[in-house]
Amino acid sequence: MSLFDDPIQEVLAFVEEARERGALHESASDSARPWPARRTLVLQDDTRFELGKPSAESVFALMWSERLPIGHNRVWRVGPELRDLPPSGAGFALIPLALVEPATSTIELFTNLRDAFHRLELDGLMVRVLPGQQTIWCRVHRDANLDECGFHAWGAALIQQLSAVPGVRGVDVLFVSDDPPSLSCLAAPARRAGRIGGAILKLASEPIMECDGCEFADLCRSVAELKRIRAAGLKREAHG
Repeated sequence: MSLFDDPIQEVLAFVEEARERGALHESASDSARPWPARRTLVLQDDTRFELGKPSAESVFALMWSERLPIGHNRVWRVGPELRDLPPSGAGFALIPLALVEPATSTIELFTNLRDAFHRLELDGLMVRVLPGQQTIWCRVHRDANLDECGFHAWGAALIQQLSAVPGVRGVDVLFVSDDPPSLSCLAAPARRAGRIGGAILKLASEPIMECDGCEFADLCRSVAELKRIRAAGLKREAHG
């Protein structure tokens, strides 16, 4: 089982439930042009609306699997399209799911996906992620062309960016601009994904495995891939 399989399955269950109630909009990423790339600083006075602003709920998680039915380069949307959102904005969730090659290094894959996500800058859009809290905050510029640039174009650009990471075979992206109950359903799997990511970074950055009192000790004992990474670290320590 891959590191993120449990939280990914919760996200896929959310997608299927939205499909069953007719709330899911699904499209292939290659059916529209990606959102144009351009670094943009969106100041408050230039903001058309915000997604996931501090007073609203938001969810972010970047996850992968080697075996689950993901990575078909699909863009999923639950909730209104960008052009239909009110000036007050909306709560927001953004969850990319990557299908990866089995032999890919966990630590290298995690850092490469994370860095690729943060390098993506789109014209008229400013994105900030707080990884420790698994939240995301976006500003859309008042001059952004939302008739051509919506969630589909955003997802296509993100899929294109993440698919270039070595070991990635394909990516699906979920956007949610719906009511808070929908976002609440995704908060728990995002928090678990955040803890797994935190454990990966700690295992990668600490040359000495100080397990006593570590906030991720329970994960390293229960998640097979983290156990393997930890064991490899302990072996390196033993051999100096």
